[in-house]
Amino acid sequence: INLSLDTLDKARFEKITRRDFYDQAMATYKAVLAADMKLNVNMVVMAGQNEEDIVPMAQLSQFDPVNIRFIEEMPFNGVGQRTDQPPLNHTMILEKLKQHLPKITPIEKPQGSTAQEYQIEGFKGKIGIIAAWSRTFCSDCNRIRVTATGQMKNCLYDSGILNLKKLLSNGSSDEMIQEAIKKAYQLKLKDGFASEKHRTTSITESMSTIGG
Repeated sequence: INLSLDTLDKARFEKITRRDFYDQAMATYKAVLAADMKLNVNMVVMAGQNEEDIVPMAQLSQFDPVNIRFIEEMPFNGVGQRTDQPPLNHTMILEKLKQHLPKITPIEKPQGSTAQEYQIEGFKGKIGIIAAWSRTFCSDCNRIRVTATGQMKNCLYDSGILNLKKLLSNGSSDEMIQEAIKKAYQLKLKDGFASEKHRTTSITESMSTIGG
């Protein structure tokens, strides 16, 4: 289960999400743990908004068997929704963690993984940092995404490379769709920077429109 939780402060939660659902989010956290299900907690680190939550969030993994994943802020948050401060990159996030939790050991990164994971001595869970803005994991990324409107994306930074909805609605067979997906996947570029460069439009959409 992936749970988005950008802060452990109720007031900041409401400010960031524009919803008073902090108690419900934490109830979900506890319910997933009680059900003995694997839980990833995803925190988007936003400069000037929730930096003070980085260490407390990591400390959740001290007593609970959870994976806390810190994600660099990406530009997919709508027109005019970014602050003027530059994003905090993965190096800055790790340095902040090391200042307060010095016994951090990197875990070997599996091929295709987007997160660099770390184990903290004495902690039940793990932490991970996803360099979504720096895009350091692109070289072995094997992921694709399908948006709610049926667009297949090889990369979050591209503008869509195959209209699956059109194929599904025009009577294409499963074999034809499978072949189209294979051909589209072969167009995957070397990294997110190249994908962004080849976009037909500038990045103005919200992450909610592409499934995040």
